[in-house]
Amino acid sequence: MRHGANGSGITPIGAEIAAVAAENYTGSASGGNLVVRTVPTGSTSRVERLRIDSGGNVGIGTTSPGNRLHVVGASSPIARFEGTGGTGPVYVFDGTFSGIGTGTAIPFSLATSSSTRLTVDGSGNVGIGTTSPSERLRVTQTAAGNNAFSVNNNANHALLARIPANGLSENFNAAEAAVYVGRDASTLRSINAGGTVNAIGADYAEWIPWQGEKPEPGTIINYHRTYLVVSSPQTAAFTGNDQYDENSAILVAFAGQVPVKVRGKVREGDYILPGEEGTGMAVNPEGITFEQYRKAVGIAWEGSDAEGVKKVNVAIGVK
Repeated sequence: MRHGANGSGITPIGAEIAAVAAENYTGSASGGNLVVRTVPTGSTSRVERLRIDSGGNVGIGTTSPGNRLHVVGASSPIARFEGTGGTGPVYVFDGTFSGIGTGTAIPFSLATSSSTRLTVDGSGNVGIGTTSPSERLRVTQTAAGNNAFSVNNNANHALLARIPANGLSENFNAAEAAVYVGRDASTLRSINAGGTVNAIGADYAEWIPWQGEKPEPGTIINYHRTYLVVSSPQTAAFTGNDQYDENSAILVAFAGQVPVKVRGKVREGDYILPGEEGTGMAVNPEGITFEQYRKAVGIAWEGSDAEGVKKVNVAIGVK
């Protein structure tokens, strides 16, 4: 099919759709290509624009398409897909840069299962799990107890960001820092890359090997003829000596505030000494002996009139 016009009548061909043989025809073979040609403005020579080959591949700008859609162009962009509903175009660029995107400030998104998974907004901010990122990269995980992102080698994590099961509190330290970490809504634990570690009742603790039943946190133990207080991963801000399997080791506090099991009345400022069955007992600092002082695990920072066993906040390592 051929057509052309100059306003006064039919002229030499301006455009054509032609069937072109793809092989020598025989009684059992007649493969063909469908070709679309147009004549550029100011020219009389026809130029092939589109070809559907005998295998069903579609070529634009090429006479030998190698894929279902094969587009070749000398200018950039070589392809444009534009929606009329304001969703913006998609570009596929030339050989110097490959990519997809929008031609204006309209956000670009990737989706699966009809849900948006990744968004690049008009200013270049990238959002995963959110369509309105306010930072260069924002990863949103709304399910408590689930991981937000990970850097790993397919076996172990080098970096893992997890939303605490207790929820998250964005209560950062006011000091300027390069990195801020939100607080666990229950333990209030956090870390500030400027050097501030935020925790409630935190201590410095180290792992030590331990056989048998593990004593509960706050218990006073005798380890290598030294009285120590058992800590826990929930209260320790820093942990050291991390070389043991947790199933065969316990944490003991070396400094900081730790809830300690104390039997009998205790006053604020009393020394806490080892007592019976892993508990402590309070000794008034005015009547303490040197031998008692040597055994003290710390100083009580709160008092209690209860006669039984209870946990009292004790400053470990302070005498």
